[in-house]
Formats: sequence, C-alpha cells, structure tokens
Amino acid sequence: MEILFILLASIVLFFCGLTLQLTSVISYFLTKNKNLQKIVDENEDPKVEIVNISTITDHSFAKRVADEIARMTTNLSRMEESVKGFKQIKASVRKLEQSLNSNQYELEDLLNKPYDNGMNLQATFIEGEDLNEGDAIITRIIKPQINYKGKLIQAAQVEVSQGF
Repeated sequence: MEILFILLASIVLFFCGLTLQLTSVISYFLTKNKNLQKIVDENEDPKVEIVNISTITDHSFAKRVADEIARMTTNLSRMEESVKGFKQIKASVRKLEQSLNSNQYELEDLLNKPYDNGMNLQATFIEGEDLNEGDAIITRIIKPQINYKGKLIQAAQVEVSQGF
C-alpha cells in the first residue's frame, strides 16, 4: 500500500515537472516568435526567406512523455489489477496517450506482441521460460516506437523473450 502511494506521489511530481518544462518551452517559443515577427516587419527585401519558428517541431517533450507512458504501461502489465489505484493509474496513462494522439503522435502498442525479424526496432533477446521453442514475444518496452503525422521519429527499443 505504501509503495502505491509512493508511486502515485512520484508520478504526480514527475508530471508537475513536465508541466513546468512545457511552460518554459512555450514561453521560449512565444518570445522567439515575437522577435521573429519584428525581423519580418523590419525586413523590406522580399528575396530573404524567413522560417517561421512555430513550424519547426521539437519532439523531445513528446518523446519523454512517451518513454514514461511505456515505462508505466510495462509496470502496470506486471501488477495485479486488484491492487488499489491500478485503475486510476491505467486511466491516467490512457489520458496521456490520448493527449499525444491529439497532437498527431502515435505510440505503437508492442507489449506482449509476437516478435518478427522484419520489425523496425532494436531488440535485446532473453530466454523465456514459459515459451515454446521458436516463439518470441516482446515482454518489455525500453523506448516506444513513436510516429508523428504517420512518420517514424523514434524506433522502438524492446526486450524479447524467446523460447529455446
């Protein structure tokens, strides 16, 4: 029970930190955008091309959130659903993923899926005691696969349990 409260408290603190980071990133881009607009207004030469800073996408924040979603999903998959707070944490993870989706990010759901050699990911193989020979299942997501507007921006790093 104490572990669950510690876990919940650490999750809350983590997301408070992410919120502060997001606020600073937004204020940085707003400041840069205002400075850029001044340059555009002062520039009378039509041959000079100015790049709008708001069109440049930095995916680092989304990648960090996706990494935490993957970590929490892996931990939830190892927990029993009867643990108090399990449903709340699972709902929070779902809401975080929906927030990423609403910003055109997609996380590939690879956990507990069969592994195929043709997959575009980095895999570390371990022996799976419960698996038949030749079976391979993705049992841990180290870094999730992230697509932005349908294009891969981060390949997955996974751990695959394999039957021998």
